[in-house]
Amino acid sequence: MKAILYSPSKGACLSEIPVPAISPEEALISVAACGVCGTDLMKLSQRPPKAILGHEVAGTIAQLGRKVLGF
Repeated sequence: MKAILYSPSKGACLSEIPVPAISPEEALISVAACGVCGTDLMKLSQRPPKAILGHEVAGTIAQLGRKVLGF
């Protein structure tokens, strides 16, 4: 899957990462769109290397953990 990661030498970079495994209490969202706001960009230098950026997400549920009863 694609994600925007923080790189100390390059800043925000579009990268390919593995699809995360979910726990029994989580949902996996197939992201259709994700925003990176100005605050994300201002705080880039405070992020650890390879931090995934963006938190304004729209998408569909791709998988539910076995303990998730509804959404």
